[in-house]
Amino acid sequence: MAWYRTGTVTVTNGSTTVTGASTAWVANVGIGEGLLAPDGRIYEITEVVSNTSLKISPAYLGSGQSGQAYTIVPTQSYIRDLAAQAADLINRYDMSSFGQDFSKASNQNQALQKLGLDNLGTAATRDATTSATDNTSGRVVSVQGNNGWMGLGGSAYPMDNFAAVVPSGFVRGTKSNNPELPSDLPGSSSTFQGAIAVKSSSSFTGYLLIPAGLGGSAWKGGSDGSSVQWHMLLDTGNTTVDGSGFIKEASPIIELYDDRIDAKGFHNETPSMTKLNDGVYQITGTSGLAQKGWYIETPQDRNGNKYFNCDWEQDVTPEVDDDGMVDESADVTLTIRTYERVWNPATGLWENGDPVDIEHRFISLRFVEVRQDDDDEDVTDAE
Repeated sequence: MAWYRTGTVTVTNGSTTVTGASTAWVANVGIGEGLLAPDGRIYEITEVVSNTSLKISPAYLGSGQSGQAYTIVPTQSYIRDLAAQAADLINRYDMSSFGQDFSKASNQNQALQKLGLDNLGTAATRDATTSATDNTSGRVVSVQGNNGWMGLGGSAYPMDNFAAVVPSGFVRGTKSNNPELPSDLPGSSSTFQGAIAVKSSSSFTGYLLIPAGLGGSAWKGGSDGSSVQWHMLLDTGNTTVDGSGFIKEASPIIELYDDRIDAKGFHNETPSMTKLNDGVYQITGTSGLAQKGWYIETPQDRNGNKYFNCDWEQDVTPEVDDDGMVDESADVTLTIRTYERVWNPATGLWENGDPVDIEHRFISLRFVEVRQDDDDEDVTDAE
């Protein structure tokens, strides 16, 4: 090893600190090496503090000087330390007979035993699966690209068929790659949707869809080559409980009380309510009442009788797509009017009486949903 002399040093009588200038001691100096100091003596280096600071022993005996030449003197301690470390390794793993016996091991287990590695367990010596359909007994599962196999595969994985290549495991895909996925899943066409695939037999596969957001969980199962529709699961993201305690399909929902509204499921819209008069409520900041499925529910008693009549009108009816959604908020003004129920024996109907407030209950209102762009970066099939 070459002697290191780069830069200069400053030393102080009686001090164990040596200060360098233009020195790089961290990479070029080791503890236990010698410092040939300006006073001509050799001192032991006890610590490399930084590129410009060393500790020596004993404390500097000469007179203080600055900007002086010096030399780092390597020692033979490297060889001694290496020999000690090798001896420790041999003793620790009982490798004293490694040279002559290891080659005579008749099998893998004997070899591991001689190395002291026979307690690693079985996983350390198992082979990994080589494909999505590798069912060799005892192999360790691994991610298999787009096929997922116990990891998330790429976006091209088809969840719309039940081909025999489908393994059991975790997979993912996008709506653009899987056109039969439910249209009302959260996110855009390139949002990844996760799924758990379970192959229960050589020709039957089931999927449990895990959507990228609230609402939209679904399942389906079928045999190879079959076409089966997804079955949507009800959860708090796609249902609501109306004022009479019944579960209803949900998109954005407003619970209209006499003095306030509780809005749920709105993303780019901020609904607000103004009470204009007795039994007259005006709601703004929405895209209007839903045009597919239910849109208004007034509370009922246990016999199905409504507590009051309800009429509504809105200033505009937005045009929705096939899924009953709009791309941008339509800012509709909705007016709700509530009345006492008056029985008309001539018509056999409960007709509107005087205006009445919504007391101690609420009206459930379901609104048109604004289609959401993916909050994450859209990915087509880059992975």
